[in-house]
Amino acid sequence: TLGPWRAAQKWIKILKKDKLFHQIDGIRIDLFGSLSLTGKGHATDYAILLGLSGTDPEYIPIDDIEQIITQIKTQKKLQFNNEKEISFSVENVVFNKDFLPFHANGIMFRGFCKGKEISTQTFYSIANNQTYSLGDVISTSDPVSASIDFGYYYGSSDNAALASPAEYTIYDLSAWGSKNATTLAVTTITSADYLEMVTVSDLETALASVDVTDANGTVTDLSANDILMFKTVDNVQGLIHVSAITGTDGSDGMIKLEMKLAASE
Repeated sequence: TLGPWRAAQKWIKILKKDKLFHQIDGIRIDLFGSLSLTGKGHATDYAILLGLSGTDPEYIPIDDIEQIITQIKTQKKLQFNNEKEISFSVENVVFNKDFLPFHANGIMFRGFCKGKEISTQTFYSIANNQTYSLGDVISTSDPVSASIDFGYYYGSSDNAALASPAEYTIYDLSAWGSKNATTLAVTTITSADYLEMVTVSDLETALASVDVTDANGTVTDLSANDILMFKTVDNVQGLIHVSAITGTDGSDGMIKLEMKLAASE
């Protein structure tokens, strides 16, 4: 819920930087991926409305939350950043069933002036939006290891590989507070098929066809355009598209991944 709230605040900052804020007289918000699938249950729409109303999640009085949401619903007005009033219906928050091309989970803010769209900004939700080195996890008192579902390494025999923390044998992870046992599996899905998947139904059908009989927490000898299936310990499932692999060591090695997430089982 915090991420969508912050995204609304950031969009307002962008509007002000671009000198468009005071021109906005209409707003539409589109949710995609898991933000759409679980948005109602997690009150994602309410978080967005509170962010657009100029409140901050760390300081807003609890009693104000229901009052602001009720006023928007009944009056069909939004106190945009608590600076100007614009017409707004809760139906302007749209829960989409398809995915965004760059990353499945996202929020698109669209601003209008006299019916003409003058601002479009998309924000992506990728868990806590962080990548970590081995040292980051070991050296911090924050239990970030619980947030890590797999790691990348390039080995002399495995070549490019992904492994869950529970099976990540190339380094000693004994100091980690958590070692998630993510399931990873190679699929026969083509890159072209992956790119054609635009709905949750498409993704669920593809996942159901993957043979996970011999799947564990490691996939090796990866190449660009491979499609992998994954399932986390929290039962979040999806597909990983290996977009690119460059370099073979820690100084210049890189793997580029794109993911599409399905709803939890």
